[in-house]
Amino acid sequence: MLVYAFIGALFVAVQWIIMNKLKQAGKAKLWPNSILVLIPNAIMMFSFAWVYGSLVEFEVQAAFMGLVTYGAVGVIFAVIAYRVIKNDGDKKIKTQAIK
Repeated sequence: MLVYAFIGALFVAVQWIIMNKLKQAGKAKLWPNSILVLIPNAIMMFSFAWVYGSLVEFEVQAAFMGLVTYGAVGVIFAVIAYRVIKNDGDKKIKTQAIK
């Protein structure tokens, strides 16, 4: 149980660090940015919890597959969130998409 509490604390710490960086950049006031950061963070923490639970049960293959599937989905969502937040308000990209 202590490991799951640590994973939860890690989730909150990562979320807090990312939101502070967004506040410094002036992009934290938009609620979609908060949700875009929350989703990959939650998926990655679920992936770590899955790996721990599988390793406790001596299911190494399940741990690896959970890390690959859920971790990959988390990384994909993180890349999407990074690109959307980075390009948020960039007029050049928006005008190129219209043409």
